[in-house]
Amino acid sequence: MASPHPLAARPWDKLYFYFFIHMVPIMLFVDSAAYIPSHLLPRPMAHIKSFYDANFSDPLQLTQPTWFYLFAMTEFFLQLPLGIWALFALPRDDPLVPLGLGSYAALAAFTTWISIGELLMWDESPFAWEKKVKLGALYAVYGVMFTGMAIHMGCRIKRALLATAEMEGRKKCK
Repeated sequence: MASPHPLAARPWDKLYFYFFIHMVPIMLFVDSAAYIPSHLLPRPMAHIKSFYDANFSDPLQLTQPTWFYLFAMTEFFLQLPLGIWALFALPRDDPLVPLGLGSYAALAAFTTWISIGELLMWDESPFAWEKKVKLGALYAVYGVMFTGMAIHMGCRIKRALLATAEMEGRKKCK
C-alpha cells in the first residue's frame, strides 16, 4: 500500500532516510572493522580501517577500552538493525518510525557524547590537541544529528499520544 504522505513530502524523514543511507555502511564497514580480527577482514574493510586509523588516530578505536567495546556491541546489535529497518520504514511512512528512530537516536547520542568527553580528556598518549579537536568535531557532527533526531522523534511521539488521548476523550463524551 502506498503511503498517504510520500517521502518527498516529509523533509525531516527524507533527511533521516539519506542519513541512514550514509550511516548503515559506516556502521557495517568502518565501526565494526575495529572488532573483527584483522586476518578475517575483507580487503575493502581493511583499506577503510587503515585510512581511518592513519587519518584520525582514534584512540578509542586503537585501544578499545571495555566500555567502548560494549558501546560498539550496542551499535552492531541494536543500532545497525534499526538503521536497516529505517531504510524500509521511512519510505512507507511506518507509524512506528518515531519509536524506532527515537530509540536509535537516544542510544546513539548517549554513546557518542560519552565518547567525545573521553576523547577530549584523553591524556594517556601524546595525542595532540589539534587531533583531539579534529576527531571530536567528526564525532560531534554525529552527536548533534543523533540528539536532534532523538528530540524530534520525542516530539512526534508526544503529538501522537496527545492526539490519541484527545480522540479517546471525545469517544467518552459521546
